[in-house]
Amino acid sequence: LDAMSVVVGDCSEGTDASELFVAPSVTQASPPMSSSLLGHYGFLGHYHISRAEIRDRVRQMVRHFGVKEFQFYDAFERYSRPPASDLQEWKCVVSPDSIIRRSTVEAATEEVRIAGGRSWLYVQAVGSDIGDVEHQAGFEKVATFTLSAGTAIFDVMVPNAAWGAHIAPAWE
Repeated sequence: LDAMSVVVGDCSEGTDASELFVAPSVTQASPPMSSSLLGHYGFLGHYHISRAEIRDRVRQMVRHFGVKEFQFYDAFERYSRPPASDLQEWKCVVSPDSIIRRSTVEAATEEVRIAGGRSWLYVQAVGSDIGDVEHQAGFEKVATFTLSAGTAIFDVMVPNAAWGAHIAPAWE
């Protein structure tokens, strides 16, 4: 690993690259498991902006920080399955006031690809929509995850190989 490992967040309006977070890396005695990483890690979290603006943010993160691994944080609509393929805009259950535009997400993934990087969609592996009886059939629910403000956002399922095999195909 490099002497510094960069963790870069998506700039909000009015933020420039100099205000992003840079953290020291963890030193490992053995070869890193992540030796196949293409570059530093960063995340995007604003999907209501224009295609041009998200492309600029990706290019800025690549140019200034060497980010090549991009996590798309809270770009999903809900936990049980991705948004319908014909849906052009949706709201994430975690941030219901924030709009996610398919065109913005597509522009970001395209720009990451052009830069030689990879896009990673963050999805809660143990999560299922609250009360989604059809999706949860045959699996064990252990709790309901609630935000500190008291808002319940997903049912927590037992994480095992069978659950993983059940949920993964919808997100491929």
